[in-house]
Amino acid sequence: MEPPVDARMNSPHASLPLRAFCRPWNPDPDAFTVVVVSGMAHGARLERAMTAIKTVGRLSRKHRVQLVVVGGGEALDTVRKRAQQVNAEATSTAIVVTGEMIDPRPAYEVSDVTLSMGSSVVRAMAFGTPVIVQGTGRSSSH
Repeated sequence: MEPPVDARMNSPHASLPLRAFCRPWNPDPDAFTVVVVSGMAHGARLERAMTAIKTVGRLSRKHRVQLVVVGGGEALDTVRKRAQQVNAEATSTAIVVTGEMIDPRPAYEVSDVTLSMGSSVVRAMAFGTPVIVQGTGRSSSH
């Protein structure tokens, strides 16, 4: 069972530090924004983040779309390097990697769609954001 999510604190009506979030990361307010909030660990989490970066990188060649990746961890440098490669090939910044955020609510607020699993699904839904549950494509035999 996922931890409870405070629907008042995690909503479009909450008072959020959006300017503080947008200032260092400078997401394009007119781009379709996909958000991933996850720990950047090797294994399935890294695989999901890299798939999202690859997909949005391809989409950004023809569409005004960006991916905001929020989270820290052992694989963060790998994620940042891949994002830099994708951005170098793009006509604009397609991938924004924030690293770990104590309060990721502003990322959910700017999201047009969220790729997530676990409690991030519930938080994104509390913001009224459509969610795509991003798994590994493997089924468990339990």
